[in-house]
This record gives sequence, structure tokens and C-alpha cells, in this order.
Amino acid sequence: MAADPEQAQELGSSSYYPQRMKVLDRSVPFEMVLRTSTLNSLTLGELTYASDVEIDCAELRTAYHVNVPLSGAIDSKVAHTLTQATPRVATIYRPTGHTLLRKWYAASRVLTIKIDRAAVEDRLQSILGRSEVDTVDFDASLQIDSGLGATWWRMVQQLDRELRSADRTAALARYPLLASHLEDGIVMGLIFAAGHRFQNELQGPSEVLRPRTVKLVIDAIEEYPHRAFTAADLANIGGCSVRRLQESFQEYVGMTPMAYLRDVRLDRVHAALITADPSTTGVAEIAHTWGFANLGRFAMAYKKKFGVAPSATLRG
Repeated sequence: MAADPEQAQELGSSSYYPQRMKVLDRSVPFEMVLRTSTLNSLTLGELTYASDVEIDCAELRTAYHVNVPLSGAIDSKVAHTLTQATPRVATIYRPTGHTLLRKWYAASRVLTIKIDRAAVEDRLQSILGRSEVDTVDFDASLQIDSGLGATWWRMVQQLDRELRSADRTAALARYPLLASHLEDGIVMGLIFAAGHRFQNELQGPSEVLRPRTVKLVIDAIEEYPHRAFTAADLANIGGCSVRRLQESFQEYVGMTPMAYLRDVRLDRVHAALITADPSTTGVAEIAHTWGFANLGRFAMAYKKKFGVAPSATLRG
């Protein structure tokens, strides 16, 4: 809590971004009430001013930010776009471009969501499978009473309730993996819910949405299916742990990396058997060529996938 504008400006600068604050209405006693909670790259807060104020943040630089009034409203100028945040429409502020909160209406209770810039850009880079993603040009307004915006807003509110509970916050601290998933849900939700120039790519075929880790491993398997890859080899290609790679493959491909490798090898064997001359080429030779060392297991897997024995395909 701050009882004078200078103290409030210092508190706002230390909690969010360097800012200059101007009191627009001095007919009521000034007061600022702020509480914040953090979870890795996220800072969630609830902020209220008793008077109308203007807040000039210049460029945020280090973060993306979303303001959602629980009551009241905020008039903002984001770069050259004028917006009004209300309980139905959030305002999104980017790291670049001048950010001016032209009028924070008196007594407006606002839930603030600050997300470290790297968290957003790295996550989008991973989804698109790109080596670099520049500043995400989010639309300045996000409808939060319908569609994906409403879903994202419910996630934010639930996380805020969790962080405000001392016991639950302690639980999140004890389980970093759970905290990471909650954080990722908020970042991913904003990427998919808000408008920006990458949205068309997000709406494309599901393969486009696979993380870079998964795409790297898939590319290696498709190019060199005959190699004697181990799970550790594939994890090294993806630049992650074996467990993380398995989790990502299950989520985005529906099977483990080694199962995907076997599936690709079976397809290559099937194609080779169809075109091979049975008088000069045997099943074992082709199976070994594509990395199958155990012929018994190979034959069982082949029949399960194609419905016939490999020898039948070769003769047919």
C-alpha cells in the first residue's frame, strides 16, 4: 500500500517497469493498493488506485503485459493504438513501442499479468520450430468473455487463486514440474488466444505445432532410419533428456521416439519388399538393411501393422 504518489511510483517501478505517474484527480485522498505473486516467468498482481491516474511506462522492454479490470476501466495508448480495458476486454502491452496508460479510472481493481519476454518468444519459437522469433506483435485488445480468450482468462484466475493461498503456493514450490506446466499453460494460452502475425501458422497442420525438439528427432529418424539409434542418441539430437523427449513425443506424436523409429523402419521395409525380386532378395536381408536385428520380433511387428507376414508381401 502507498499513501502518496511518489511512493506509489517507486513501488510500481520496482514491481513492474520504470514509470512516471501523474495524479489526474486530486479531489479524493490518494491511495495505491498492490499485491503481487510470482511463478517463474510470471508475475500476477492486483492493483487499485483511489484516484484517476496516468502512468507512462515508455518501453516495457523485458516483458509482455496484460491488464484485466475486475471492475472499472483503463484507457491506454499502445504504440499508436488506443484501447480501453474493461472486465470483458483485456489490453496487451508489448515490450517495444511506447506504453501509456492514459487514464486508470479511480477505484478500478485490475488483475495484472506480467510475462518475461523470453518466456513468450522462446515458447513460440519452440511451437513453430524456428531458430529465432522476434517480438510478437500481439493485438492490443483481447476479448476475454468468449472463445479462447475466455478460456485463457479462467486459467489466469485459477492460477491467481492458487498463488494467493500460502499452502498452495508452498505446494507449487515443492513440485517444480507442476509449477512449470501451470506457467506454460498461461504463456501458451496467450499465444493461441491473442491475435498476432503468427496465428495463421498456428492454425496450420498439426505437424507445424510440434516443438523444435520433436521436429529435430523426427527429421533425423526420417533421414537415417537404418541407424542403430538408442533413446539416449535421440534425446541428444533433440537437446533434451530422454524423459522429456518421451513426454513430448507422447503429447505431439502419440507414441515414444523408439516406437516412431520402428514404425518408420517398417514402412521402409514394406516399400522395399513390394519392389524386391524374391528370387534374388530375402526378407532377412531387407529387414537387416533397415535396422531390424531380431527377425522374430520384426515379423510380429510387421504382421501387426500390415496384416500379412513380410514373406507374403515379398512374394506378392
